[in-house]
Amino acid sequence: MNYKGSGKVHFGVDDVSLYGTPKEEPGPGLPGQEVKQSFLKNQLQALFQPTDNKLAMKLFGSKKALMKERIRQKAAGHWVIHPCSSFRFYWDLCMLLLLVANLIILPVAISFFNDDLSTRWIAFNCLSDTIFLIDIVVNFRTGIMQQDNAEQVILDPKLIAKHYLRTWFFLDLISSIPLDYIFLIFNQVSAY
Repeated sequence: MNYKGSGKVHFGVDDVSLYGTPKEEPGPGLPGQEVKQSFLKNQLQALFQPTDNKLAMKLFGSKKALMKERIRQKAAGHWVIHPCSSFRFYWDLCMLLLLVANLIILPVAISFFNDDLSTRWIAFNCLSDTIFLIDIVVNFRTGIMQQDNAEQVILDPKLIAKHYLRTWFFLDLISSIPLDYIFLIFNQVSAY
């Protein structure tokens, strides 16, 4: 066993967790609050790291390469989301479900219930618009898989932002602007 200054006990190289990362235990003499904060921080960071799902294993080939990619992603910054992470998978799934719900609910509401704006309808519309705007922020922080070399993922926040601004940003922004509420506000202002 090695006792390092970080307050954690690192075991030998062969002793790794199920996810390929080194096992760690709290070292002697750590206050409980510090362990709790680092546990929450580690769990949050683990959401943004690539997991050993089918896509990641296809891209990186082995658990060792996946572990190197996790280390590279940690070095990129705390709030950079890897495109093979579980957070990104579930975020994309939620976005897909929300898009399908909007594709079904919006035309029905406009066609049949034009004058009846219930509280539920307004809440759903505000929530979906807010989530679509949050998606823009998430996309600014999500790494990019290169077209020509899929094994290399761009994790530099500046390069991610430049790429997103050149590709999908304006379409996402235009489609996420809540135009119905902007028109409603302008109609109320002009009525006074």
